[in-house]
Amino acid sequence: MMHGAEPQGRLQGSDSVSHRFPLFALLIPFLAGCPTDPDTPDGPCPVTADPYVEFAQRDADYATFSGGDTLEYGDPPQGGAPFAPFLVRAYGLDHSADGYKVFLDAIDTETDEILGQGEYPQLFVCANVGDNAGYRIAPELHMRFFGFDLADLQGRSAEIVVRLEGGAGELLESGFTATLSEDGP
Repeated sequence: MMHGAEPQGRLQGSDSVSHRFPLFALLIPFLAGCPTDPDTPDGPCPVTADPYVEFAQRDADYATFSGGDTLEYGDPPQGGAPFAPFLVRAYGLDHSADGYKVFLDAIDTETDEILGQGEYPQLFVCANVGDNAGYRIAPELHMRFFGFDLADLQGRSAEIVVRLEGGAGELLESGFTATLSEDGP
């Protein structure tokens, strides 16, 4: 179109039909949501009679992270007490608008000394894809080893426990014994 020129007319076929894209059509993908499996009436994260909690270190697989493993720890990039990063997920757990409290503990198996701890109020999100599909998951949580330096922890045997507590009295717990290793995060 040249400067100052008049429009050359209408698009062909536009006399009787509007060519505007209906706005509601943009909303259809959002209204459709994710399909649910007919075998799981509660959606992708069913509530079961026997819920459980699992945990793993940042780069470990939930299925392979178990008793006798090494628990890696290190210094956080921002400084401060050594830490160990964990991923936590729960299966069969009911959604709670108030969330849950997650406790991470490392207790020396010889002395019963508390080596590391973490306590987090946490909302869990229902995962519907990938390895976590069907689980309620939390972001990475850190166990901190206050009062210790890296060398103090190296090679110590500890009972590692993750506990989930809900406002309605729910309690889930998982744990095992591991050897602390400075190879970590």
